[in-house]
Amino acid sequence: EPADVQSMLGHLGPARTSAKPGRHDILGVESYVQVSSPLRRYPDLLAHYQLIAWLRGEKPPFDRGQLDAALGGQRAAVRAKRAAGRRGQRYFQLLALAREGLGATLHAQVIRAGGPQGRSVAFDPERVLQIDLPGYLAPVGTWLDLEVVSVDASDGKLEVRAANT
Repeated sequence: EPADVQSMLGHLGPARTSAKPGRHDILGVESYVQVSSPLRRYPDLLAHYQLIAWLRGEKPPFDRGQLDAALGGQRAAVRAKRAAGRRGQRYFQLLALAREGLGATLHAQVIRAGGPQGRSVAFDPERVLQIDLPGYLAPVGTWLDLEVVSVDASDGKLEVRAANT
């Protein structure tokens, strides 16, 4: 269920790039080094140099201060690339929804209930689409049929209302 996945992800901390080994909550291991992300090619290279030296029984070529200095700029770049990727994905999701036309029905589950001043959010698993529900007060896990009122893919905006059932 989308609400269950959202709940689990909400309990995990954000990924961090660091010279200090860290715990991986999903894998359940105390020390973890990620070397597969295409967004982190330079940090991967540094990690490989460190690991190769360690496996050879040699002193690692970089100390913690050097690694932290080298990785400092990477964090902001990775965040910016991820944000751009999310915006691009949402653009194409909304563009496809706009082709379905106004009045299209979305079947979505509330994954975040924000209360009167908060931001309630639903998720349509068929379209893999997150939907803002301003002022909506249903509990997490509630399934809704929503009618598309307006779509602006270029601005990332989607307006819906409860569908007549």
